[in-house]
Amino acid sequence: MLGIDLADNLKSPKDYEFQKVDIVNDSFCNFNDSTLFFSLYHHLFGAYGMEVADDVFMKLLMRTKYLIFDTGNPSEINRSNYGWNIEIKKHFKTEEELLNHFGIPYMVIGKWNVGGGIRTMVVFQSKDMDTCFRVVNKFQRKKVGGHDTKLYEVNSTNGLTGALSFWKLEYNGRYYFGKMRHNKELETQELKNIIRVYNEVDKSLLIKFYGYSLTYGLLYEWVDNIKFIMRKVELLNMKDVELVEVNGVKKYMDFER
Repeated sequence: MLGIDLADNLKSPKDYEFQKVDIVNDSFCNFNDSTLFFSLYHHLFGAYGMEVADDVFMKLLMRTKYLIFDTGNPSEINRSNYGWNIEIKKHFKTEEELLNHFGIPYMVIGKWNVGGGIRTMVVFQSKDMDTCFRVVNKFQRKKVGGHDTKLYEVNSTNGLTGALSFWKLEYNGRYYFGKMRHNKELETQELKNIIRVYNEVDKSLLIKFYGYSLTYGLLYEWVDNIKFIMRKVELLNMKDVELVEVNGVKKYMDFER
């Protein structure tokens, strides 16, 4: 079990692993069977707004099988003047509206009284996200000599390799890039490499990584202005990394070996 927090003065048991990390700025990359995301979402909502809070929710969900979740909500009348409650009520009238805005099925596992209202404890499953994504485009690469860095729409081009599939996905107004290797051994190795890179390399040198989808593979933010610079750049003793340019900034991607 691993606990994460920004606090400096927490006293945890000796057999409890704890890390001080910033989940908003993504200073960690961990995958778990289950993740407890308790009584934090509303504080992120109040401090950073709904877009950032939902972005954190998405990263935590796509890095676990089960996301166990609750949040402060408008029912808590004794906290109606709290900053987070004021901000949430600009968007939602009820806790149910807040939970449903994710657009993902969930299971209720409990309720508790707090602040003159009720918080509901629910479970989201990452596998359910695959039905929530809207496929904007599917791409593959041509099977040509050398390394073809261009992606071609599947429905408009012949001669595609089939070794890799790529997607442009949309969910709740945001676009994501999915990359699926059809060789599961290579897919698993690349995911391990990604976890290492995103825990050790300056995030400004990396494209935002969300997690893993059973249908669409590795999930990144979608970027429009990307330019290929060099293949087989060495990074953390890996020799098959690509260097690209995103809006004029050099970044690493494709952590294959």
